[in-house]
Amino acid sequence: MGGPKFLKDEVNSEPELHQLMMDDIEALEEGIKILKHEFQCGERGVVDFLYVDSGNRLGIIEVKKETDEDIIFQGLRYYDWILKNRFAVANMFPNEKINPKEEPRLTLVAKSFSDDIRSLTNHFIPNVELFEYAVLKKENVRGLYFHSVSPPKLEEIPKEPTKRQDLIDYITDERLRKLFKEKLKEVKDLHPEIKENVTKGYIGFMYKGRIVAFLTPFRKVFDISTVNLDDNNHVINYPNITIIKGNEDYSGQIKIMKEAIRKLDEKK
Repeated sequence: MGGPKFLKDEVNSEPELHQLMMDDIEALEEGIKILKHEFQCGERGVVDFLYVDSGNRLGIIEVKKETDEDIIFQGLRYYDWILKNRFAVANMFPNEKINPKEEPRLTLVAKSFSDDIRSLTNHFIPNVELFEYAVLKKENVRGLYFHSVSPPKLEEIPKEPTKRQDLIDYITDERLRKLFKEKLKEVKDLHPEIKENVTKGYIGFMYKGRIVAFLTPFRKVFDISTVNLDDNNHVINYPNITIIKGNEDYSGQIKIMKEAIRKLDEKK
């Protein structure tokens, strides 16, 4: 009795899956518009889809036909590039009402996700959106159905805030640890109103409510990262240098910091 029913079907390849998504991307979320299929993220590689959502926010979609443990790290690499270059990316699509002030979205699509991947998404910033897909067929028409996958809840354990000294001590190389402390002071001394902001992974430097630099410790190196502002004080990118030996020339980073401070001083 009744008409034809929806039956589950399969795709033979990722390109075939990509085509089904391009045919009806709003099956994933109403109001999403694909800006570019296979968008080049600099030297990071090619992300499957660059999109803008109904709130004018940029986003990327990385797709895997089957379960693939690499999808989350691959997606994060592309996200990092898009985040740093979102104003430039928005300018590539002048006819779209993209708001590059909003941080991009990261959406991962696969047939299924392992418990490991679902659990790992609890530990990442940005928020990682997971969607599992199914291919449905009715007569000669095929389409996709998506459902959101929630990560398992972590047990709520009160955490002690990260201390400044914790980040300094994270560097195991004593010589670089000392140099890291010197660079913290050098950045802080650029202006008497600069304030340190200790986070879980780095020490940021705020001026007039805006971050102008952040130093990130690793075990045997550390990064000096800066914030490059345009004339409207929008972030263009985050130039950085990795200090490995201690004799690297980071004068360019100091110059960018001073320029950011100057532009923020001129802001009315």
